Amino acid sequence: MVSIVDTNIITLKQVQLATVHTIKRHSVVNGRGMRSQVLSLKSSFDLNKQTMRFQSKMARNEADREDLMQEAVSLVRRIEFQSELFSEPLMAGFNSQGWLFVYLGNDLMYRFDEQGRLRRSFVDGRLYRTQGQTLAVMVRERVFKSGDPIESNLMRQDLSDEQLETFRLQMHANLVLVTECLRAGVVTRQHPAEMSGIADEVEGRIQQVLNSKEFLAPAIVRR
Repeated sequence: MVSIVDTNIITLKQVQLATVHTIKRHSVVNGRGMRSQVLSLKSSFDLNKQTMRFQSKMARNEADREDLMQEAVSLVRRIEFQSELFSEPLMAGFNSQGWLFVYLGNDLMYRFDEQGRLRRSFVDGRLYRTQGQTLAVMVRERVFKSGDPIESNLMRQDLSDEQLETFRLQMHANLVLVTECLRAGVVTRQHPAEMSGIADEVEGRIQQVLNSKEFLAPAIVRR
């Protein structure tokens, strides 16, 4: 069993202090007031290229980055938007089942069911999958011989209660930022191009996630 190395630069206490304060007020503060609160959260998290894990890896060349908007053909309604808070475009959309997908660049993704419960997430090269009561982190471990991969194993470990709470609070903080970016950012592309209201639908569903009493979807049954 592979051990989990904590990749969060922000401590649990910092996430709790910043996130609880913002989420407590995000449902009643809007417009300019909402922006000031989110930018305050940005400052608390030291949101810059050097410290935030969900920022794009700057070593990548522009040509190497995946075009999420073009590749996400399973999302029947999707929107791409940009914000000064992120160096890469953000994208969100819905598949034919009505599940919400949120991408913060290429290195962070959340997938929610129609009731706003988390099913899967991809964070910093790691896949997280709901187990109903917790999340399992899946890490691919490769065995090399003479510099060449000879074996690849997918290792799993369930998050502890503290790790799960850290994940949840960080996810909420990220989604609050996405909501603000969606309101203040610039829509660059959408599909279908002629459809109106996709941005409002995404924002509404993110609010559903933030207000949901259930964090995790039921365990995914492997076929």
